[in-house]
Amino acid sequence: MERANDAAMDRQQKIIPIVAERLVLGKEEQITGTVLIDKKVIDEDFSQTLTLQQQEVQVERRTVGRFVDDALPTVRTEGNSIIIPVLKEVMVKRTWWEEEVVITTISKEETVAVEEVLRREKVSIQRTAANE
Repeated sequence: MERANDAAMDRQQKIIPIVAERLVLGKEEQITGTVLIDKKVIDEDFSQTLTLQQQEVQVERRTVGRFVDDALPTVRTEGNSIIIPVLKEVMVKRTWWEEEVVITTISKEETVAVEEVLRREKVSIQRTAANE
């Protein structure tokens, strides 16, 4: 009788599978295009006129040749010249003004043309799609 019950139960039991869906996320690399970068050095001629300034110093020695009776002469400026007295003592114990040195500044301007090749870099970027 047990077997009859078991057989009846087997007919009544059904196995129903339980199903669940799962989602697996991921990523993959995909080439969507390329980029071509080109860099070139370009020579450009450069020309410009410049004004150059130059200063010269002229030194002149002037003979004075006299005794100093009053205060001793000092360095002085006359125009764009600096005058420096040169003194010496002589045996009579009087100060003899032997000479003076005159230093004059002379300014000159000169216009010159400068020509030179200047270099610069030029970059170009070209983008292409993946299907090309």
